[in-house]
Amino acid sequence: MPLELVVDIFEIYIREYCGSPLALGAICRTWRHIAWSTSRLWTLVTIWLPRRTITESMIQVIAEWLTRSHQLPLDVRIHGSRTDVHVGPAQYLRLAAVINQSCNRWRSFSLDLPISTLRHFNDVWNFSPTLTELQLFANAADWLKPVEIKFQVGMPQTVCLTGIPVRHLDLRWDNVTTVHVNYLTVGEIIQILELGPLIQQASFDWVDDREVYYPPIVPTIHPSLRDLKIDFNEAWDDIGDGQLFDAMTFPALQKLVYSVVEATFPEQSFASCLQRSSCQLEELSILGCTFSDAGITEICKLVPTLTKLELSNSMMQMPLQTFYKALEAHLTSRAVSVPLLPRLEVFQWEAGPEFAWESLLSFLVPLDRDSSRRRPLKLIEVRCDRDLENEDHMIPYIDQGTWNKLRKLGSSVDFDLRVKVSISSRGGFYDNLISMSSAYFENNNEQNDI
Repeated sequence: MPLELVVDIFEIYIREYCGSPLALGAICRTWRHIAWSTSRLWTLVTIWLPRRTITESMIQVIAEWLTRSHQLPLDVRIHGSRTDVHVGPAQYLRLAAVINQSCNRWRSFSLDLPISTLRHFNDVWNFSPTLTELQLFANAADWLKPVEIKFQVGMPQTVCLTGIPVRHLDLRWDNVTTVHVNYLTVGEIIQILELGPLIQQASFDWVDDREVYYPPIVPTIHPSLRDLKIDFNEAWDDIGDGQLFDAMTFPALQKLVYSVVEATFPEQSFASCLQRSSCQLEELSILGCTFSDAGITEICKLVPTLTKLELSNSMMQMPLQTFYKALEAHLTSRAVSVPLLPRLEVFQWEAGPEFAWESLLSFLVPLDRDSSRRRPLKLIEVRCDRDLENEDHMIPYIDQGTWNKLRKLGSSVDFDLRVKVSISSRGGFYDNLISMSSAYFENNNEQNDI
């Protein structure tokens, strides 16, 4: 086997399967020679710290590891125990001193340690010109502790933070293109977006909206953001005021995922943001929260570029009768000339026990009166959650007329229609409603023939 191919296999083993060049070198003399003499096999530095102590032998192994990588860019990962960490400050200092010697070669740096230890690595981050990815994870026990130290960091392109207060992070956000932050406030989200004009993809999880934020009189324009995901950790009374949408304008936005449990989606603020932004939004997911029939309809009128619409609600949600009628209003009303959502490819619904199955036909009507061209639908997915006492009478079967029409279109559109029945004999899983309805009709026809 060619040496180049052997090295490629070794690198895949190290990078993708958490392997080690030390383990490779223990197999045989030939493998040891290859591993010891190939610098790029030593560029991933993964350190799992023990709970109690960092030994001098561990420090020596790390130092030799860095030496074998020569001057190649490094990916450094340092992980501490999630619980019961008793490593002393002096030991962290000794570790940081060794790691920091190679800071000018850091390509990515990931630190999963108590917040108090970050300062040991702080002084060198501004002198890491090759750093493109930064990941900082605070130990779970530190998430609610106040932090009095400022962290200075260089100019990474990708930033991932968990439990790190943004206000204590002195970061050059103007070079960041991808950001993923957990445990922060809406005000901190706006601060990050204002400081990072090049951010294209942003994901914010476990957002806390209890902190009062006063949006600016003139919304800030973010010119680059394409993909935005916001997940609130729970419902707060003031989530519905749409602080983020009132404070920002997103002309480049293509995908939005907005998730919050048991709250109301800020339809008016979002609609105003869409009007200001004039963005080409392609994917919209509104998850866990309530929304109005009229509100969703008006939002969809503002984004004719939408190819995916996903709606889910953990509470009781009324059917969207106005929305479904609007899907065919260009055929039934002369006042409407432009079809709603003409580019729609995927529709997903999971909101309560009721769904008007005949409404599915509204998605399938022609886009104009003079042709048979339809929306380019690929998938319609519906989930209904029913608590049934009598399965024979309460399963929401599709009516036979609708079922026959959907069956004819099955080759061009994937209909994934399911109902969850909470019956002891069947469990609590989702059943395929098309198959159930088909069996129901066949059984009725057989009984009629008898």
